[in-house]
Amino acid sequence: MIGAAPTGRAVRELAERAGIAEARTLDAWAVKLGADPHALSFTEIDQLGRARWVPAVMIIDEAGMAHARLSARVIDEAIPARVKVIAIGDSGQLSSVQAGGWLGAITRQLGSHELREVMRQHDPLKRRGLARLHRGHPTNTCS
Repeated sequence: MIGAAPTGRAVRELAERAGIAEARTLDAWAVKLGADPHALSFTEIDQLGRARWVPAVMIIDEAGMAHARLSARVIDEAIPARVKVIAIGDSGQLSSVQAGGWLGAITRQLGSHELREVMRQHDPLKRRGLARLHRGHPTNTCS
């Protein structure tokens, strides 16, 4: 399992809270892949000394905030390396300063799964407020 995210904070969350040791920003993945195009090709040596391909999954967290071209560069390298890419995020969230919106476009075209319960907020009042905000009712979000 490998991780990517648009911000260092999201990368730290992937590492610390999700236990994904190989987590980098999308920028760092792009630099690494520019230097080593095979950085996403995972192999291991079996007990007989033979190299064997190991499937990998890349989680892109906070994908709703990710820069579209940068994300495309990383995903374009993951596909031929047979890395499954799972984008997680809120397509209604504040987007990238650069060209963004790719998560929403993919969601509209291919569909998605949706988490309906807020997990990060522990205060029930804040959970209800965020739920109202996500349903499109931004007024009285804390009541």
